[in-house]
Amino acid sequence: GDFHWQKHSENRRFSMALGSKPGRLAHHVMEIVNKTIFIFGGTNGSQPSKATYSIDLETFQWTLHPDNGDSPPPLSMSSGKLVETTINGMTAKYLIVSGGSDGEEDVDQVYAFQIDTNVWHCITQRIGNRDLFTSRSGHVTVYVGNILYLFGGKRENKEAKKRKEKERDREKTFSGPFQIGKKTKYFNDLLLLRCDISLTWEKPSVKGTGPSARAFHSSCVFGRKMIIFGGIGEKNKIYNDVHVLDTELLTWQQPEVMGEIPTARYGHTANIIGKKMIVWGGISSNGAVSEVYVLDLVNWSWVNVQRIDGPLISARAFHKSVASQSLLIFYGGLIREEGVEEIFALETGIKTLFGNFHSSNSLGQVRKFLNPQHQFDSQSMGISESLPSLNITAPISEPNSLTSTSSLPII
Repeated sequence: GDFHWQKHSENRRFSMALGSKPGRLAHHVMEIVNKTIFIFGGTNGSQPSKATYSIDLETFQWTLHPDNGDSPPPLSMSSGKLVETTINGMTAKYLIVSGGSDGEEDVDQVYAFQIDTNVWHCITQRIGNRDLFTSRSGHVTVYVGNILYLFGGKRENKEAKKRKEKERDREKTFSGPFQIGKKTKYFNDLLLLRCDISLTWEKPSVKGTGPSARAFHSSCVFGRKMIIFGGIGEKNKIYNDVHVLDTELLTWQQPEVMGEIPTARYGHTANIIGKKMIVWGGISSNGAVSEVYVLDLVNWSWVNVQRIDGPLISARAFHKSVASQSLLIFYGGLIREEGVEEIFALETGIKTLFGNFHSSNSLGQVRKFLNPQHQFDSQSMGISESLPSLNITAPISEPNSLTSTSSLPII
C-alpha cells in the first residue's frame, strides 16, 4: 500500500466548512453511515459532552443535531455501534450507545439514535435481561449477524476517580499510563445483544481462553470474527496481545503472531481494510505513540510502517477512526491531556474490491478536501505516481471480508 497522511486543518476549505463543529474532543463515539460520519459525546479534556454531530463527506457540511427524544446525558468513554433493529415498531438503522462515564461515575444506560429521523431513544428499560449489562466504560462493541457483541471495560468508583484527578493536576506530562485507582474493576465478560424484535442481553457460554480483563482495547470485525487488540488491565498492565472470537462457534482463539509486534498500548484505534488491520496511536508505558502498525489477517504477521508521506501527525490517544475503502478518517484525541480539534486521514493504498460505503468519486472528493495540494487517482483509490510509494503489498479483499469501523474509546 501507499501510506500517506492527509490533514484537514492545514487547508482553508476545512476552516471554511459550514456548520457547527465538535471542537476539541476525545473519548467520543464515531461511526460512518453511507457518506456521513456521526459523532456523539466525548470530552474536551475536562467536561463530558452530550452533543451529536455529523459531517457529510460530499459537501463537508457539519451538523449539530438537536436533542430530539430521550437523549443521553453528557457521556464520554461510551461504546457506539451502528445496528439495524426495531424500536417502537420502527425498523431502522440505529447508533447504539452503551455505558460510559457521566463525569462522576460509570453508567449502565443504553441509548439508540435513529439515523433516518435523528431522534434519540432511551432503551435501557426495554432490553431483556437488562441486569446483565453493568455500569462500565472503556468497553468495545461489534455488530455481526444482527447481534451486538460487547467485551470488557472498567468501572471506577468515585474515590479512585478523585484520586486520579488530583494526580493529573499535579503532573500534566502525559508521560506514562494513567494511574487508575486501586478500586477500579476491570471486566472480561462477553455479552451479546440480540438486535431482533426481542432486543435482549445474553451472557453466552464461550469456549477457549479469552482476553484477560481490560479496558480501552480495540475491536474489529473480520468476516464473522471479532478481533481484540491491546488495552489496559489490573495493576496498570498494558497489553499487545491479539484475541479472536469466532462468533458462530462462540470460541476464543489466540493466534500466534509474527513480525514487528507493536508495543503494548491502550486508547488506540484499529480498523480493517481488505485483509489488514491497521493500528494507530494510543498510550504505551512510555507515553503516547504515533507509529502505524499493520497486521496481516491471513498469516498473522505484523509490520511497522516505517515511511508515511504527508504532514506530521502528533502522537495521541483516545481519538476515533472509521474506515472507508482504502481511507481511514480520524477525529480528535488527547495530546498531553488536552482535547484536539482535528480531522485527518490516512490513505493506505490498500486495494479493496468491495468498498465500505463510498463511491470512488466521493472518496476522491474527500481526498482533495483533506489535502488539495496532492493529486489522487480516485479511480484506482491510490496515490498518483508523483508521490513516493511505500512497499507494503495488500491482497485484494474477498466479498466476505467486511470493512470494519474502529472501536476505541477512552479513559
